[in-house]
Amino acid sequence: MTIPYTSNITAQCAMWLSNLVKDLETMKLCTGVNPMKLTTKLFHHVVPVNHDCMGEEEEQQQFPHKGFWRVKKCLLFNQADGIFPACQEFNVYTEKTRKAKESTCRSIKPAHVNAPLSRTDPERIKLALQGQRLKRAQLEQQLTEMRAELLKSSVETDHKLNDNFTQILDSAGNGTETEHYFDVQRYVVLLFDKMKVMANLVLDKTIGELIGFMDFGDPDLNFAVLKKVDAVASHALAFLFRGVSTELKFELAHFANSGITAAQLMPIFWEAVGILETTCNLWFIAAASDDASPNRRFYRLHSDLDGNADSDVCYRMVNFFAHRFIYFLSDAPHLVKTTRNCLKSSGSGSCTRYMRNNGKYVLWQHVTALYYEDVDNGLKLLPRLTYERINLNAYSVMRGNLAAQVLTASVVSVLKAFAPPEASATAKLCEMVDGFFDCLNVRSKTKHVMKRKPFLAPYTSPDDRRFQFLEEFFEYLKNWKDSTENRPGNFTQNARAKMFLSWQTYEGFNITVHSAIEVFRFFLEEGMEFVLTERFCQDPAEEYFGKQRQLGRRSDNPDIHQFGYNSNTIRIERSISCQSGNTKVRKDRQKAWEQVTDAKLPCRKKVKL
Repeated sequence: MTIPYTSNITAQCAMWLSNLVKDLETMKLCTGVNPMKLTTKLFHHVVPVNHDCMGEEEEQQQFPHKGFWRVKKCLLFNQADGIFPACQEFNVYTEKTRKAKESTCRSIKPAHVNAPLSRTDPERIKLALQGQRLKRAQLEQQLTEMRAELLKSSVETDHKLNDNFTQILDSAGNGTETEHYFDVQRYVVLLFDKMKVMANLVLDKTIGELIGFMDFGDPDLNFAVLKKVDAVASHALAFLFRGVSTELKFELAHFANSGITAAQLMPIFWEAVGILETTCNLWFIAAASDDASPNRRFYRLHSDLDGNADSDVCYRMVNFFAHRFIYFLSDAPHLVKTTRNCLKSSGSGSCTRYMRNNGKYVLWQHVTALYYEDVDNGLKLLPRLTYERINLNAYSVMRGNLAAQVLTASVVSVLKAFAPPEASATAKLCEMVDGFFDCLNVRSKTKHVMKRKPFLAPYTSPDDRRFQFLEEFFEYLKNWKDSTENRPGNFTQNARAKMFLSWQTYEGFNITVHSAIEVFRFFLEEGMEFVLTERFCQDPAEEYFGKQRQLGRRSDNPDIHQFGYNSNTIRIERSISCQSGNTKVRKDRQKAWEQVTDAKLPCRKKVKL
């Protein structure tokens, strides 16, 4: 029996109850939505469920039900996939909102530590705070592990051993090494250069502090010249001094930095001068360095203290601790190397220059053509002019010995004899640079005889003809520069600069020539028997850095803590080294420890139990 269904007043027409039941059985209940947060668009729909009388009472709810969250337009039943289109649309909207929020959170970067709070997004501040807390927790964990390792591997010393060390250190007087020096033996040259080190922080177990930050030895100085006090150092600046007429070599100090500047170099330089003059009883006469930009800027800062020197560069300054000048010199091998590099890029390679002097070009091609012609011959005229010296790479371009073996007198002789006439300007440059290098590379009293080069003889007279040659050499560079500036033609300032050496190299030659003439004559007038100009080069600094890398064995890139440890090792090795034999390691005839004896030690008494 079928009964018409007419109770629903919203129906447009009457329908049979059996058909309504069939339609409802084919439909599915809408599963609702997954709300991210409650809004007014949703309502809570609760549906009672059948009560299982046979189940355990603890697991049964008092009023069994199942809850759904729906949009207000949901009609509960749907013939599709069990979810009403209005609820499906809401789910799609919430999913897009969630993904957009996640992408926004991923794109947010932590705020800078010094960022103003009023102008910074709170989310960025939150991320920055979380990052700082994480770093702090990691550092605290590392410090805890370091302390535990130090306590585990440390060795305690008794009071007697500690007192012995204190007594030994107190017995070492200041200036005992220099007490027996007479006047001219007290003159020293300060060498300063920097070395690349590994940026790393190390806990020093002696002082209990982290080593590796930039530090110039004075907290007030660090605050004045450093932009970031907690910046990790990447270079070590070493101050070394060597005697002009003695075998004295010593590292005075080293400083952790990340690229030195002239303002940072000024206070520590004058502190080193004060220590040498007042504490070590040594007479500071000259400072030698490479031709780096901070060093040249540091020299120019003393232009008002040059003592009315008639020069367009600052090559000397008044010594505040004595009545004499302090002279600046650029490292001669470094100047020869930069000159070779300028010649290398003239008309070949990167071709950044096209040097020209008095109508004739100065080209690297003249030297390479000479090499290839020499290779084709059966008998070589230039045995030292090899492939390694002609085809330079990123490593060989930094080696000064390769540059000095290209700009030599033998190359000049072959260029003048066999090269075409247009190579005369190149031969002239090689000849002048070779003479300049010989004037500032005098190493012994007999080497000039063996090599048959008179410019390698020691300076013995204030009227030495090499002083005149140095003046002629600088006049040659000055005339070359004037010829490029006065060359007729519509050339830009940059184009005229490419016809000459780099201005840094020219300034280095200018400073070194003026300083060398004055300081060498000063020594000879002071009563020094002869002058070896090699004492004003940076070879000891390069040797010292090589020793630093050598002590690390396979680890040739030490951090600042290892640099200091190696420095103490080198100092101790030199102080207790034995008398030298026929090697060139040490030339002094005396042992550093004069109380070393061959007497047998007394037998240790046995303790009776």
